[in-house]
Amino acid sequence: MVQLFRLPTLLRNSRRTTRSSAGLRQFRDDHASHTEFLTRPPRDDGTRGSALYTVPFRLSKPVSHDWAAVFEEVWNHPPQFTTMHRPGIAHARGNRIVLNGTTIDEVQRVHRYTLILCVKETNRIVAEHEQRQHAERDARERAADEHRRNVQEAARKIRFDE
Repeated sequence: MVQLFRLPTLLRNSRRTTRSSAGLRQFRDDHASHTEFLTRPPRDDGTRGSALYTVPFRLSKPVSHDWAAVFEEVWNHPPQFTTMHRPGIAHARGNRIVLNGTTIDEVQRVHRYTLILCVKETNRIVAEHEQRQHAERDARERAADEHRRNVQEAARKIRFDE
């Protein structure tokens, strides 16, 4: 199951410099790109969308291509739709979800809740799909085993001695 990490926690933790533990240094190194996205100001050159940020969210683990595809579909058609929702701005790659073209205020007011819902819904859909695949694979294996037993039983009954 994939989980979202809270972005404010990442920013607050990634700025710590007082501790010298290797784990915290590694945490800072791993998450430097998160703060880079948010501390780099938008172009704001007057063109459409130039005042918007690219906002990354770290996931608990890297996601599969299938999970990413399902997430993007769920994001485009969320379980609960608001008038502020913008389909097409989210994508998942590796261990990140990135919202392209939003503001921090929108993330806090609108996208945070939708993101949580979409991750939960994606996890549910992917888990159901994996369960179906597992059940189908088990059924195929049982059918193959039964076929093998039937063939072996039939072969044992064949006699060539008179």
